Amino acid sequence: MQQRFWKTVDADVNQIIWRDITSVRGKHMRKGIARFLASYLITTENITKLNVQGEFSGIASEASSIANQKLLEKQGYNRMFEIMHIEILDANGKRIFNCDDGTDRIVLFFKKF
Repeated sequence: MQQRFWKTVDADVNQIIWRDITSVRGKHMRKGIARFLASYLITTENITKLNVQGEFSGIASEASSIANQKLLEKQGYNRMFEIMHIEILDANGKRIFNCDDGTDRIVLFFKKF
């Protein structure tokens, strides 16, 4: 994913924050916890305060669940590309991902600062 990201992203993007996983236990879902984690400290005000605009161009995040894909879109992330689950196979040619939420893809998102 990361190699493909660097081939896809604009040439002016040279350093990013890479956010890998946001996960909330089932009994705590629908309480805003994932939204909080996805946006914690990543505000325009904090980016300005930390003076990292020149150092970091944005934040990238992989989303393998439908809930996380919707969350990142609501947070202003843009879809860079998708990889279908049927394309990701183990050494024996068996599909690795079989998600129970109905998603059939992993999406890479990016949000510029």
